Amino acid sequence: MGFNTLLLMLVLVILNAAPAEVCAKSNKSDAVTAGQVASSKKKSAKEVKIYFHYRSARLLPEEALKLEPLCKYLKKHSRKRLLISGFSSTEGKPNYNMLLSGWRAEAVRNWLEENGIAEKRITIQANGDAGCEPKEECRSALCVVQ
Repeated sequence: MGFNTLLLMLVLVILNAAPAEVCAKSNKSDAVTAGQVASSKKKSAKEVKIYFHYRSARLLPEEALKLEPLCKYLKKHSRKRLLISGFSSTEGKPNYNMLLSGWRAEAVRNWLEENGIAEKRITIQANGDAGCEPKEECRSALCVVQ
């Protein structure tokens, strides 16, 4: 995660805005435009995408950092619920990919629960490979505030 992304996350926390997809990992430059910040404030659905290594459901420390603003938002808005959708790449067997996507969603849910978000507010969904491309984008869990 680049310096600009970390700086943006800090600005969003200070402004009490949602982290949105501007915090998501990208193959492009870490540079973030003012338009991206403005669009993240306008969205009614708050989203955070968490990435995992190949064949892993271990939550990486740098990815857990992206959950902190989301956790703060959920604590402040106690009636909001969260859907965590796990995904996997198309590599490997479909049955294993379905399990792996569920484990990824569970890893994110467990972190949120350990940090004070009630289990009853979180729904997880395993999507397997679900025809997702490119494969690096699919090794993820997507958190959407509802």
